[in-house]
Amino acid sequence: MKLTNSQKNAVIKLFNAFEKRFENKFSSFKAPTGSGKTFMISSLISEIFSSEILKERKTICVIATISSSKLPESFANKMEEYKEFHKFDDYTIEHIVSPSNSDFKGEEVKEFNLKNNKVFVFGVSSFGKKTIFFQRNILNNFLTEIKDKNYQLIFIRDEAHIGWNEKGDKEEKSKYEKAEYKKFDEKMKEAADFIIEMTATPKNSLNLIEIKEKDLENDDVFLLKYEKDTLPLFDENITNEILIDKAIEEFKKSKKAYQDKIKNDVINPAMLVQITNDSEINKEKSLLFKEGLELLEKKLTNAGLKYLKYIDNSPIVVNTKAPNTLKYASKPDSEIDVIIFKVGPAIGWDIPRANTLLQLRNVSSETLNTQTIGRIRRNPIRNLEWNSEANKYYLWSNYQIPTRESHNYKLKEKFENIHFFSGYIETKNKREMSDWKNYEKDVNDYIENEFYEIIDNFQNENVVIYSGIVSNSNYKVPYRNMISLKIDNIKRKDDLEKYRLELFEEKLIQISNKLNRNIEIIKYVFYLNHEKLKKIYIENIKWIFEKESYKIKNEITPLKRYSIWNPNSNKNYLSTKEIENYGYIQITSEKESELFQVFDSKPERFFFEKFKNFLKDEKVEDVKFFAKMPTLGSQIYFEYPSSETGDIAKSFMDFAIKIYNKEKKQEKTIMIESKSGKNDYNEQKTKDLLNAYRMYTNNFPDSNLHLILHKYYDEGIHEFLSFKNDKKIELKIEENTTKNFKDFFKQIISQN
Repeated sequence: MKLTNSQKNAVIKLFNAFEKRFENKFSSFKAPTGSGKTFMISSLISEIFSSEILKERKTICVIATISSSKLPESFANKMEEYKEFHKFDDYTIEHIVSPSNSDFKGEEVKEFNLKNNKVFVFGVSSFGKKTIFFQRNILNNFLTEIKDKNYQLIFIRDEAHIGWNEKGDKEEKSKYEKAEYKKFDEKMKEAADFIIEMTATPKNSLNLIEIKEKDLENDDVFLLKYEKDTLPLFDENITNEILIDKAIEEFKKSKKAYQDKIKNDVINPAMLVQITNDSEINKEKSLLFKEGLELLEKKLTNAGLKYLKYIDNSPIVVNTKAPNTLKYASKPDSEIDVIIFKVGPAIGWDIPRANTLLQLRNVSSETLNTQTIGRIRRNPIRNLEWNSEANKYYLWSNYQIPTRESHNYKLKEKFENIHFFSGYIETKNKREMSDWKNYEKDVNDYIENEFYEIIDNFQNENVVIYSGIVSNSNYKVPYRNMISLKIDNIKRKDDLEKYRLELFEEKLIQISNKLNRNIEIIKYVFYLNHEKLKKIYIENIKWIFEKESYKIKNEITPLKRYSIWNPNSNKNYLSTKEIENYGYIQITSEKESELFQVFDSKPERFFFEKFKNFLKDEKVEDVKFFAKMPTLGSQIYFEYPSSETGDIAKSFMDFAIKIYNKEKKQEKTIMIESKSGKNDYNEQKTKDLLNAYRMYTNNFPDSNLHLILHKYYDEGIHEFLSFKNDKKIELKIEENTTKNFKDFFKQIISQN
């Protein structure tokens, strides 16, 4: 088990924030459900402990999370499991919980065992006003000991957006209790040297480290399932009986598909049924709840499915003698087919093999939150590879949802065999632009002109060497001896391998001799300021790919299903019912009058509107396919060398158009990326994209592939940039001038 690219980038950013904690000790961390937040935090803690182990000051970490059920214990257990996957695992983890008032006999309450490289995990309610910990002043004693013994405290606040309401959103605590819990938070933050708030709703973005779902699509592995299937409508007229029958029928199909299509792993998919926590509010509701649950269990038994009822703390298994634990139910090859559970007891529980979620009226919770749906979105494949069957998840519900955040689309049946292009770069055909000479020169200039001053500042800011210890009031990195510092420098050099630090070894030795400073101190400061090296690297070391490097495939099928969030439901969509050959149909609506396309951005919406009007006004019959294309999980993209990072990036196409000219018996593919012109502060990226587009279309002139970059400006200006057979086509049009737009696409469509 290792970090994916997006996870690793997040951990690096968090660690960089830790290194800069003396400038700002607050950071926020936001990531999608199922992206592996616990594993990332575990990796970060290992990295921090590893970097601090040889230094003079001892370090501990406190992780505070909501106290619902066994979440803190589950968090601690996962941290323990993940240790084996880290290079550094010489640290301890302890789950702390306050003794209950009912069981407490008045005996001595032990103080926390403070120890270097230790992680404490607890639920925040352990320090509420009525707890034994509160009454015995355990928290204050703990923080006082940390201060007296000069420990470095890292405070990680999980689910910071939920606050202190441990029983769910519907049950509000008293203002007094909230104030007490707030005091706990404030005390921890005041004592901490570094703070991470893990939250779905950051208070500000000043020091926010965030992974977005779109970031996950660029990973070399797939953490999540992306292809969602639902009923044609969340229809409240569908009875529980019909819904259960349909869900079981489709679930059985998925079980067989797993056996047929997943060869290297033994995975038995699971269906989840989340039931309500408040079924006994009144007699009528309680009766409906019991009737619905009995119907479900009867149907499961008749279908020969084995299930686990995990309600409160009395779990039972039915139709099998398997263990009655969530841990067993989570195993990939568990024989349990269905898990019926309440939210509370199951908080913190992961079950990647689950691919189906059933929501029943009068039985299930009325809302399916992100965490609930996230349970069935994790990729069950052991090495997180892409698998067409493992990529699917199913949501069955007969609740009427008045306002939908997510809209679901399905590729029309007549287009299921359609293919599109994708472009990739063969990295074996590349050469370096400057052979490192300009880079080496610029870094040496930096050393001569700027680095000396940095070293002077480092010396002048109370650098003290005594008894073999190096320290600095700005960087605060005390070492026991020079050997410890040397070990740390070797590690840093390995991490910065791409910058070819060996080129400057001799120069740094010269500085060391000239200033009569230990070489390890010089290296430490040099490596610490690697952002400057990165900037010089990007400016100089660009990879030049030969013409032959640019390849295309013409066998890429679009995603058959995808979902899109509508952040602005009143404005960010347009009707598709007038477009005969529109590629996707909305499956969250049965009525033709409700068919519409939701967009990710304003530029997409405005291009769609223009092109839709073009098709209508010009009565263009040659267009046989037009659609906004999904990007998340899509294989339809074109790689390009990024001057910004020095790496290969991906351009996902927002729109695809298929044209068939009957007279010429010729098919043409037009693919468009749409972006904001106003916010396009990186003109170099635009140049990189256009150069790649030119290379692809030039290399394959017979492919009839046309790649277009569309930029929309808030002032009402559209800009189209494209290459075809080495000919650049460029057009700017005002918002209200449609003639130029029509002429442009007529030219594109008719062009050979």
